[in-house]
Amino acid sequence: VDVLRALWGDALEVASVEVQDAPVVTRRFLPWGHAARGRHTIEGQVLAEETRGPLRRLAELATEGGARKIGLLTHKPLADALRAWLAAPPGLPPPAFVPDELAALVRAGVEVSVGHFGAQRGLNTWAGCDMLATLGDPWPNLGASHAEAAALGLTPEEWGKWALEQ
Repeated sequence: VDVLRALWGDALEVASVEVQDAPVVTRRFLPWGHAARGRHTIEGQVLAEETRGPLRRLAELATEGGARKIGLLTHKPLADALRAWLAAPPGLPPPAFVPDELAALVRAGVEVSVGHFGAQRGLNTWAGCDMLATLGDPWPNLGASHAEAAALGLTPEEWGKWALEQ
């Protein structure tokens, strides 16, 4: 809003609705050093060594929380590979990038609904999920971020801190 107000002044009309998370929502941030799409996939192929760990942690958190339906949002190449695995006939071994812990959850009936960044607007398929997770969250465009920082009179570092607080 501050960026838009700096551009349009009083011509900008804003309505704000603030809500709190339901008491059952728990947020966790798990940094992943290879989360950029180009670090865990090459030419659409998922790199098993880079994805098994985060998917194992996802399975551990799902088990810990008793999740029966998981909504997972990630980069398209990883989403496509996960959807292909989930749609494969039962009894086939999982691909190398799928850890045993996640495969065991799926065999036990835990539903994993996978989506990809850029195709989630208006998506209601995760409404009944016990757990929502994102893997490889995309960072904003650096050029656009610097322009927004300048419009606010902030350094890019200050803008990053400010954006996290919003």
